[in-house]
Amino acid sequence: MSRHVKIRRTDAAILQHLARERLSYPTVAAVDLGIDPAEARRRCEKLADEEFVEPVSAEVVYRITDRGEAVLDVYGDVAETADEAPTGDDADWAVPER
Repeated sequence: MSRHVKIRRTDAAILQHLARERLSYPTVAAVDLGIDPAEARRRCEKLADEEFVEPVSAEVVYRITDRGEAVLDVYGDVAETADEAPTGDDADWAVPER
């Protein structure tokens, strides 16, 4: 069963970063992606709330979860979908139920 959730392009970029790096601090992701570190921390917290990522230490290092991999598979490559994605930063995508 799947449901629709809001995922931002920034979220997809963070998920791609974590899929590539396996573990990362939000600030390292921010530098890699060219986004504000505070925004990266907020988005990682939201992604954790949706169980797309999970903290792996008290230092707030995140890794992508199976659920995050599934939404990334649906979302596809951010660069490739930029022209096809709905306007604005939010997009609606079906992802597996928790």
